[in-house]
Amino acid sequence: MSNGAARDPRKERLIRRGIFFGAIGLAVLIGFNTTFEYVPPHQVGIKVSRFAGGIQQEPLAGGRWYITGPGVTIHLFPTTLQAVEFTSTASETAKGNEHVYPAGRIEIDTSDGSKMHADVAVLYRIGDAYKVMHEFGPGRTFEVNAMVPRAQAALKEKLGKLLAEDFYNEELREKATQAAMESMRPPLKESGLIVEYVLIRQYYYNQDYQKQIEQRKVQDQLVFTQQSRAEAAKEDARRRKIAAEGEASVAVEKQRGESDIQKIRAEADMQARKKRAEGDLLVTLATARGSELENAAIEGAGSDNLVAERMAEVLGGLDTIVLSDTGKAGSFNPLDLESLMKMFGRGGGAP
Repeated sequence: MSNGAARDPRKERLIRRGIFFGAIGLAVLIGFNTTFEYVPPHQVGIKVSRFAGGIQQEPLAGGRWYITGPGVTIHLFPTTLQAVEFTSTASETAKGNEHVYPAGRIEIDTSDGSKMHADVAVLYRIGDAYKVMHEFGPGRTFEVNAMVPRAQAALKEKLGKLLAEDFYNEELREKATQAAMESMRPPLKESGLIVEYVLIRQYYYNQDYQKQIEQRKVQDQLVFTQQSRAEAAKEDARRRKIAAEGEASVAVEKQRGESDIQKIRAEADMQARKKRAEGDLLVTLATARGSELENAAIEGAGSDNLVAERMAEVLGGLDTIVLSDTGKAGSFNPLDLESLMKMFGRGGGAP
């Protein structure tokens, strides 16, 4: 069998077509990659042209596709918060995180001649990607060439002004940290980097010096404890004094209230007796006045008739009267009104 008979023309055509379309697809893909480029969200792009314009000053916003063309490259820079960790052991956050750059632990020479180490985190962001690109180039070379050396220098300078034991004082430590942040901000801002926050995570002394400081702090704490107990005793005595004074004031006011109650009751009783006496006096005077008027009425005109009427009332209850017939003087005859009137001091004849 000949070679011509062994070949399959249909299969060869399919292979040639596959190679042709594959080459076209590859050319389109290469052309697309060289013509378009995507800037992800939370990043900005700085366009660089080798033929014209150089570095473009206006950054390209993230989340979009951009036309590049031949000789044009877009370099990406993050817009989210970044961090530099000065520590000998990377934190869990830093492991595998491209936004956290691990740097070595900072050694600080304190003002009293001691040496100590500190774990510090510096949080920052890229404020001007053009300045970063112009000064440090693409990628994250700005971390090595700017962030680490400038932040480290500021921290050593400001924290080095403290005494070794001042690191135990939160107020002094925070004040020195704030000063270090304010010191590193201007030069980094000139390079397009904005420092947001500086945090001292931990600090370490020389082992022997650490023991001396701990012993001193224990003694200080004992002194503070004794002072606190003395102050507490003073406050407790003051509290008891105030409580006693309050109880005495309550007792005085209570006694004063009871005295006022007794006084009010006495005054009310005296007023009642006074009113009763005044009433009795008025009744007595009225009764006397009535008797006086009655006596005056009896002594006036018509009194004889009144006496007779009264005598009649007296004798009205008699059923039998025995009269003497001897007619002797001094005998009593109730039917003889004239003699009766004379007997009671009343003159005149019968009415």
